[in-house]
Amino acid sequence: MIHRRVIVADILVLAAELCEGENIRVPVREKFKDRLIGVVAVICGGLLGGPIGMVIGGAVGGAIALATTREFKSFASIIMSDLSAAQREELAVSLTEVIPSQLLQTASRTLPVEVKRSIIAVVEQFISRHFHMHYRV
Repeated sequence: MIHRRVIVADILVLAAELCEGENIRVPVREKFKDRLIGVVAVICGGLLGGPIGMVIGGAVGGAIALATTREFKSFASIIMSDLSAAQREELAVSLTEVIPSQLLQTASRTLPVEVKRSIIAVVEQFISRHFHMHYRV
């Protein structure tokens, strides 16, 4: 079992290094502020334009809330500190499917470009699916 944990840790460190090298980040949302902006925009839109104004106000409010997000968190930080043990295991299993077994002990800078892209794609899909976050480079 210890050997398995070491492999999981090594795979996650490798993925974190690759994501850090690519500077991939996701916005950290301030939920209260975002909701307040959305509610105010919907109310103003409803007062000015009726039901159609509410829809437009909601869309504009959501866009403003996203545009005012200033804090970002790196994928590496999410991988190393925000995942539960089960999520780490799930991500490691997904990554072992795209990393050839002979490359598991290889340093991240010596991996083929195709493998690096595959690893980053798996991490992006995992974070999008589990955290409902979309990334920026």
